Amino acid sequence: MTTENNPHPHSFKLTWRGGFSYLIYLLRESNVTLREQEIQVQTVNKILGIFSLGTKHEQLTYSDIQKVSVGNSINWFQLLFAILFAAISAILLSTGSGVRWLALVASVVFFWLSFRSKYLTLTNRIGVTMRVISNSKVSIETLLKQLVQQLDNTRPGQIQVVREGKTRVAVIASGAAIIIAGSAILSMTMSENQQYISVVQNASFGQSKYKLKDIVEHPNYFSNVSWKNVSFEGSSDLDHYVMYEGTFSDSGVNVLARTVFQVFGNASFDVIEFSIDGEQFQPATTEWTLFAAHILDRLEGEATVIESKPKEDTTSQDVSNPIVEEEPPTVVTTDPISTVTSPEQTATTEVTMATDSATLSTFSQWSPPNADLNLPLVLDGESIDIMIGMDSPNGVKALAVSQSLQQGWQLPFNAPQSMSSPFDDFGDLREGFTLYVKEHDFDNDSVPEVVIVASDRLLETYVWVYSYNYIFSETDTSPLEPVWYGEGQSDVVLEGNKIFLPFGSQGLFDEYVFNNGSFIKN
Repeated sequence: MTTENNPHPHSFKLTWRGGFSYLIYLLRESNVTLREQEIQVQTVNKILGIFSLGTKHEQLTYSDIQKVSVGNSINWFQLLFAILFAAISAILLSTGSGVRWLALVASVVFFWLSFRSKYLTLTNRIGVTMRVISNSKVSIETLLKQLVQQLDNTRPGQIQVVREGKTRVAVIASGAAIIIAGSAILSMTMSENQQYISVVQNASFGQSKYKLKDIVEHPNYFSNVSWKNVSFEGSSDLDHYVMYEGTFSDSGVNVLARTVFQVFGNASFDVIEFSIDGEQFQPATTEWTLFAAHILDRLEGEATVIESKPKEDTTSQDVSNPIVEEEPPTVVTTDPISTVTSPEQTATTEVTMATDSATLSTFSQWSPPNADLNLPLVLDGESIDIMIGMDSPNGVKALAVSQSLQQGWQLPFNAPQSMSSPFDDFGDLREGFTLYVKEHDFDNDSVPEVVIVASDRLLETYVWVYSYNYIFSETDTSPLEPVWYGEGQSDVVLEGNKIFLPFGSQGLFDEYVFNNGSFIKN
């Protein structure tokens, strides 16, 4: 603080602390003496308030004074620190740390200190100035009053006092105040908004050891991840929504996953919207949970492989790519689909695979723009070819071609009207989907059925099963007739007279049994 000592009615000691303020980069002490005919000023500058830079002596006769001016001085160092701490406060707002408020308080203190200084300047007839400055406005005003009395005694009515810099100081002070107030408001607002994002990010996923952000921000599977607060038209100010977006990459296919959460307080939230490449899935909570569970399966599968890998095999691994490629689930004979293993786990734990089971990895595959897929079959002595490829001018062809009749029939992809589809409005496969085809004898009559699957191996799988038409040549109808349609998620398992459609991450599945020419859910 400024200290002022007045041992004589016409003597003043003025103190000004500048530079880094309370770090006392510069201490200036001015001893002002008003004598009968002149004013004398002795000034000492001290670095860090201790080390003197020498003493400066000035004097000016009252008769030589042409102008007296007084005004407020801006301490630019302190104002710079005020703005700096305001910026630090704004930067720290995203962390929710109490340090942010400490920075904001420091900003206000430095702002107040920036405008506490006041100066008195005397100008002689040739324009040379003598200036004294103090952190105490009262001291400057007292000195000014005494000086004016001396000047009136010497040159009555000839000297006027000019007060300077009010407009400039007001503009600068207002601008700095706006910056600091804006930082405070932004800090409080953004801190509250970040709070809701953190609720979602740091939520535990099920009984796993992972937080939600660990799953949906994993660099092996996601890129371009963003979290932000959003609002909906018509929603209340009390409603809080957080939107997640990330590009999911798998097997060379990239899709944009978007999820909107409604956050309730500091402990719970719900999924109100989930979409892949703009296509929404309902119910949103279930579909989002299954999507995250699929990624969790991958992460936990990688951890299992790393832990169980024999030491002698580690030297042959390609460490440049940390992603462990995982094939679809494989069913064990002891309990259909209750045990799901990856190929790596199969190699290390010696699980026995049922000899008559098949997953999508064993199917013949086709996806555009590849050449047509041809699968030759012999059904009850008839040569029937399954041909899958691109149709003209658009769409997908799936033909059952009789070699004896030299004729082909389009296999129908029938589905309930309310269901989604792997095909777009033009009949083309949606991006990310592949067609799979395989013959499988469900009823063990030596005439296999034909299974066609459209799947993105992630969230959507559509299954059609066709049976042989023994009288197709007499009735001039298709040699294959549809007998069943079903939907799953990432895989299909065929075993004996059953179809298993796995879902979720806990080994759950839907089981369908082939009986008397149709499938019944078990």
